[in-house]
Amino acid sequence: MRRHSDAIKGIIETVYKTGYSWIEEVLQRKFGESESTCASALYKFIRTSFRAENRDDMANYVWFGFYGSDYGYYLHDRDASIAIVEIMKPRKFRSGKSPANHLLNLLATSLRYEQSIFRYVVQQGDVLDFPLLRAPYASNQPDYVKTEEQMVSQGSISLFPIVADSKINLGIGFPTQYKKDILPIIRTNKNELAKIWYSERKSVHKYALLMRKHFAHLDLESLGNFVGGVTGGLIKSLSQP
Repeated sequence: MRRHSDAIKGIIETVYKTGYSWIEEVLQRKFGESESTCASALYKFIRTSFRAENRDDMANYVWFGFYGSDYGYYLHDRDASIAIVEIMKPRKFRSGKSPANHLLNLLATSLRYEQSIFRYVVQQGDVLDFPLLRAPYASNQPDYVKTEEQMVSQGSISLFPIVADSKINLGIGFPTQYKKDILPIIRTNKNELAKIWYSERKSVHKYALLMRKHFAHLDLESLGNFVGGVTGGLIKSLSQP
């Protein structure tokens, strides 16, 4: 097999890169189907706000989340989900799952309000810097926390309440290490973000239902097994006389 090692390595790299591209494309298509008008409006506004301050480089490091009495979800648009995958692609962590799989777990997981960090934010009434390993869900959602750790590059996430006195509340998270760059822009635009939330929040009910509908039937494990099977077949063919 030694004389075939370079060829085998090349085949494995090509097939797995192609396979992960397929998985990402499936996810992005599904995310596009489920994207809410509320998410689109919020992300469009916050990116414009960063651009106005010549801080476009920070726009991919802010993430919205919404919280009801018994659930909590990240609120994404297509560009935000793509940015998360790109942040995770260097794989500065140990995991048997792909960046796309980590993204799926992050966005499709619903956290009960009492498990969320946001409840501490509401109690404080202002920005809160929180070590992720101390999150109430850390022990039973290790992949979720691992994804968040890669998003913030360090162990601490900062959360700021946009709306905290409604039936469904809105928060925004970002890496604590970028707090001095991000927080002033968010504070300046808090009232406008709240207005967008109040005018568009009905769409998040539909969003939550679509997330469950689309991703309950999306089997990334089968896609991964398919990629592995193709690789195994190619290697086997090399060994045939």
